[in-house]
Amino acid sequence: MVAVPIFVLLVIFAAASVSAAPFSPERHSKKIRKIADYMAAELSNKGIKTVMVKPFSDSKGRETIESKAVTENFIRHLSSARGKVAVRSSGEAEATITGILMRFEKKDRWQLRVRAARSGSNEIITSYTAIFK
Repeated sequence: MVAVPIFVLLVIFAAASVSAAPFSPERHSKKIRKIADYMAAELSNKGIKTVMVKPFSDSKGRETIESKAVTENFIRHLSSARGKVAVRSSGEAEATITGILMRFEKKDRWQLRVRAARSGSNEIITSYTAIFK
């Protein structure tokens, strides 16, 4: 049996837990607010008054804990954004907002792609891509 010093095991465990840190919407709230403000202004400038925000997902279309938290944070900021766009949870809306939150191979970076399209068509009204560290 090989004896491994406890210090080495602690360092390995600490490194693994740091690289696997989940995305924190609270930590990036200012940047998410900036995205929501931008989207609201663009939608408002195009005459869009109502939007529905679909749950954000990962690159495979799955809703994750991180993407759900980002969706909630984004909706909160969009609802209070300067562009004055009404956010609907269901029913009729002029535009639909979708988002994809992806982790880069370098585990401490994330990409958020948000897109607004006219409801009932594939016409993209506006989009925003951000990198989070």
